[in-house]
Amino acid sequence: MATQECKSCVIKKFIQFPHKYYETGISEIDTKSGLIKIFDREKTICDLFRYINKIGEDIAIETLKRISKKSQIKKYPETV
Repeated sequence: MATQECKSCVIKKFIQFPHKYYETGISEIDTKSGLIKIFDREKTICDLFRYINKIGEDIAIETLKRISKKSQIKKYPETV
């Protein structure tokens, strides 16, 4: 039954992040089902450019364009 529900889900690649990159940029959202953690937009952009050779330049640039049109991007500390 679970496979029928996920027929439209496609997982293209998994990329494993070093721990120091994983901690920054996680937001928590409180939902009816409980607390969930998601990556914020800024972290997503950073990760796309960090792994641009694996993900693709076109995806990184298009995502940056779309997000920059919708909202202002937060600035992370230099140590990230």
